[in-house]
Amino acid sequence: MNIQTAASSTVVAVVVVVVVVVVVVVVVVVVVVVVVVVVVVVVVVVVVVVVVAVVVVVVEVVVVVVFVVAIGFCYRFGSGIKSNDYDLQEPDHRYNLLLNGMSRQVIVSPNRYVSPEARGSLTREW
Repeated sequence: MNIQTAASSTVVAVVVVVVVVVVVVVVVVVVVVVVVVVVVVVVVVVVVVVVVAVVVVVVEVVVVVVFVVAIGFCYRFGSGIKSNDYDLQEPDHRYNLLLNGMSRQVIVSPNRYVSPEARGSLTREW
């Protein structure tokens, strides 16, 4: 084997090693970049899903609170319900009635309307 052949085979071996190292480094860099991109995309998707879920829950809570307040407002101040209805008062309704100069107290059922005439008859029965 002469020196020229040995030198050329050494150069070929070095070139082959350099090419293999470069290919391995490029493949490793590409794999790392792909993994980083996939991880970033997954993290972004998870963050977006969590933010959307939190926004949906907050909107639902706000809607429920608005409906509850609106229903309470309509129930309290609506035209169909008066603030002096018997259903909104305590079950034990006491009316102080004046009969012959004496104060009498009559308990009236909360589930029925008692007209002034009926109230008078109740006091007369006492």
